[in-house]
Amino acid sequence: MKSTSTTLKKTVLLLFASLICSVSFAQLTLSGDLRPRFEYRHGYKALYKDSTEAASFISQRTRINLGYKDKNYTVGISFQDVRVWGDNSLANASDNNSSFHEAWAELRIANRLFVKIGRQELVYDDNRLFSNGEWSIQGRSHDMALLKWNPDTTLKINLGLAFNQNKEQTDTRAYTVANNYKAMQLFWMHKDWNENGVSLIFANIGNEQLQTISPGILKHHIRYFQTFGGKYSYKDKHIGIDGAVYLQTGKDPTNRTINANYACLDIPVSLNKQWSIIPKAEHFSGTSTKDISLLKTNQSFNPLFGGAHRINGTMDYFYCSNHLDNVGLNDYSLSINYVKNRFSPIFTTHLFYADARVSNLADEKETLGKKLGTELDFQFVYRVNANVTCTCGYSQMFATNTMEVVKGGDKNNTNNYAFLMFSFKPEFIK
Repeated sequence: MKSTSTTLKKTVLLLFASLICSVSFAQLTLSGDLRPRFEYRHGYKALYKDSTEAASFISQRTRINLGYKDKNYTVGISFQDVRVWGDNSLANASDNNSSFHEAWAELRIANRLFVKIGRQELVYDDNRLFSNGEWSIQGRSHDMALLKWNPDTTLKINLGLAFNQNKEQTDTRAYTVANNYKAMQLFWMHKDWNENGVSLIFANIGNEQLQTISPGILKHHIRYFQTFGGKYSYKDKHIGIDGAVYLQTGKDPTNRTINANYACLDIPVSLNKQWSIIPKAEHFSGTSTKDISLLKTNQSFNPLFGGAHRINGTMDYFYCSNHLDNVGLNDYSLSINYVKNRFSPIFTTHLFYADARVSNLADEKETLGKKLGTELDFQFVYRVNANVTCTCGYSQMFATNTMEVVKGGDKNNTNNYAFLMFSFKPEFIK
């Protein structure tokens, strides 16, 4: 009996072949994305422990992207295989590493009005709340319907609706898929004028909470929390200003009231054609370690589906599937960028501070300093050509006693991270 994965792969290949044969090349695009990456982790996401060993591996993402466009509708399909080299036997007949990253259709309802339905990426503004998770091997996409209205070239409005279930069911709406939401309603608007831009966003997200009434009988609740706010940007030839403020209310999974906030400001400055600097300050509200389990109010901001790897350090100590419902973060960073022909080195330093109180584990009455540590990130990008890029990086964390309490591990150990990545993005049919 053929495996589900093998059948899926053959179905995709047949789909591509039939579409190529049935439509003209002017209406069809076919591209690829192959990205192998070596990583060395020694104190990655948390401080290195004496009892552990450094990790190293090679992961690879392979995508085939198919696009079809007609005057009335557009279709996008992205078939994806993600794996770590060696995660299956050399003689395996099948595996579970393949899936559809995207599969959507966009219908033109009226002039400048569209509806996009299916599995799709959501990327808004600076990726702080909604990103495609490009750094992670699997990426991120949502099953939803998105209404898109563009009254003119300077104004965009999106309305989104998502409702998730485990499977086809007959007598319940209980949802038990881990690390996913049950329902979401989304509003986003962006307006440009001259060198200015303003975005407004509102997201109402519901998480399923299950309660066992009796053996085999579950009662489900949907607890919603709201995130809303705006972002302003200004950019001219030499300097830019980007600032955002977001608030959160509603209920968390433990039924506590949420009262959290976020703010950021960064000022990119172009010194000349080659050099630029970006000073940035970012604030995530947090909850005291002493009070996390006692307070009826959760003050820890949740950045939803944002791309923290690019923003809060490449060692991913914060908000990369971690640091939620924690002491928050104040991140003060400075990036220095240089671009010369195909070569682009980038240096970034981060100063990390806890937002809320951190208590000593041995004596809760003692409050520790708020500084968590300093991270240095070095990254080098070489563009072989328009479709091939080589990127390597090295990062090191210099942590404090406070970081030990928040993240565990030993600050006196060497905590570093390195990677080497190749990105191939061929365009088979254009």
